Amino acid sequence: KFESRICDGLAGAMRVAAWWWAGAAAVSGDGAEVAHMTHAERLRSEGYTIVHRGNGEVLSRSRAKALRLYVKKWMKSAWSNYHEYVKECSQGGSPRCTCKKEQGYKGLKCDISNRWKDFALRDGGRVDASIPQLNTLRYLSHGPWRRLVADALNTTAFEMTHVSAIVAYPRAEVEKLGEIMAPPGWIQEQLSDQKWHRDGFIAASKGNTEEALRLYGRPYGMSVFLALQDIDAALGATQVAARSHLAAALETEGADYSTHIAAPMRAGGVLIYDMRTIHRGLRNTSPKTTRWMLQLNYATSPEVDNYRDNYGDEEHIVPPDTAPPPPDFAEL
Repeated sequence: KFESRICDGLAGAMRVAAWWWAGAAAVSGDGAEVAHMTHAERLRSEGYTIVHRGNGEVLSRSRAKALRLYVKKWMKSAWSNYHEYVKECSQGGSPRCTCKKEQGYKGLKCDISNRWKDFALRDGGRVDASIPQLNTLRYLSHGPWRRLVADALNTTAFEMTHVSAIVAYPRAEVEKLGEIMAPPGWIQEQLSDQKWHRDGFIAASKGNTEEALRLYGRPYGMSVFLALQDIDAALGATQVAARSHLAAALETEGADYSTHIAAPMRAGGVLIYDMRTIHRGLRNTSPKTTRWMLQLNYATSPEVDNYRDNYGDEEHIVPPDTAPPPPDFAEL
């Protein structure tokens, strides 16, 4: 019996290991027709794929940790500066916000900005941070996943157009931040998942003109979600709508497609998806763990990447000349 239990345990461990290493094939649930595909083939046909560590296409855990610690340090400065901004506004002493007396409010009601050039409070308790220092790093712009992006785009004529940190806070942290500095409604939105959306355009959204078909009628951009920690479904994983990048219509409801949750992801692993793929971030339901991730955008032209729509026209919440330097991978 003891030997049988050991064998059963080893068999179970091997099944778990196989599940982790299978990447998108294990998550897709579409059977053999998907499981046999290469990552590039899955990107072209399904609109997404997941790659874990171990095959030379993703970062080591130590480098993922170094990036996570850097983003945490940057976010600490961002929240500190945002707190000071809200404090100044509430006291009516900042030219960066408009305040007025209004019935039902104690003191002044201020128009608090939640979208800056580098900092945006999103739905679902999520924060996007556009960190300029990360845009200059070759180990991100030419990361080991670049070959897969080139295969999916069918060209090497593309560039990394943007890097954002995508942070999803647990409810307890959202409530703590919201009481101090976040705008009204941010706490309530933590109760819902992110809305289905595309990161890019399809030709129909631009009228199917000749120019629109030239720019958007073929693969033109890929987004790479780089996990800076182990991520399971409870931490706010990404849900994707398979094959939605091939749709000619404008619908953005993932329920119209076969949907899959891109989890688990290991630290240093990547989810790569076509910018036209419908997807959404699920809420972070963990008790106290924050989810840390980078989003790297690659496109054949900067004009097809509309990441700026997530941010505002305010000044930087963290002035670039005061931001901490990013990690040097040569030291790892």
